[in-house]
Amino acid sequence: MTPSPLAYRDPRRFSPARLSSHSLAQMHRLALDLEDIRYTFTSGTRVRSAGGKHLFIVLRRKDIPIADRALERVRRREGIVLHLDRHGWIVDIGRDPRAYRRLRSHHGQPIPRSRHCRLG
Repeated sequence: MTPSPLAYRDPRRFSPARLSSHSLAQMHRLALDLEDIRYTFTSGTRVRSAGGKHLFIVLRRKDIPIADRALERVRRREGIVLHLDRHGWIVDIGRDPRAYRRLRSHHGQPIPRSRHCRLG
């Protein structure tokens, strides 16, 4: 059974196939692997840009479950920022511990946690 083409556009569904070449280069430059990106995608806070065309996913310290904070591998994920375009492609990856504050100061709108994120 082939997945629907719309499934690839769903910004709540993570797929390694939706990483742009630039984001892959950034991922290697920052020494991140797919598990780091998946963790950020599922646990991070989503902030829609002021124009609504872009979605940023920021992994803050408070987004990491308390049980995971003791693990060095998980603790170093704090501050990872994923930049998704309107089609759901991850176009940029960065690391900035203050990214959430900066996005909110530019009138970004956080998306409520009640929306599910799926792995697929």
